[in-house]
Amino acid sequence: MDRFPVYNHHPFDFCTYLGKTGRGTPVSINREVMACDLKSGSDASCPTPSRVRRGARYAPRVAHIDSIAYNHGTLVKQHPGCVGVGKIEGNIPRLDIEEAARMAGLDLKIDAIVNLHGEITSLFVGDPMSSTGRAWPG
Repeated sequence: MDRFPVYNHHPFDFCTYLGKTGRGTPVSINREVMACDLKSGSDASCPTPSRVRRGARYAPRVAHIDSIAYNHGTLVKQHPGCVGVGKIEGNIPRLDIEEAARMAGLDLKIDAIVNLHGEITSLFVGDPMSSTGRAWPG
């Protein structure tokens, strides 16, 4: 790790504004991430109503708080019933996140689904926009 710089993301500062998604989300991404030639994202989560099996193509952990708040709050309020456990089709925040990922130039995504014991039950690696991904069961 001594060979690689490590940065902590601050969601209120140090972000590059990229524009708005078609749904109106202001997309601002950490400027260190935007300066990279290769952008990869990773996530480990238990299934939730808004993020299921590769449902989150873009880790919002590098976005500005305004981007996160609009996607997770405003869009859900504007489209009641658009999220739910296992809901992929018509999931407006997920579609919005995919658009933001394209805007940011995300190249690769690694997603782990974990159980309540913190054990990986599924691992998905590949194209962030792929609907199938490549799965390696845990």
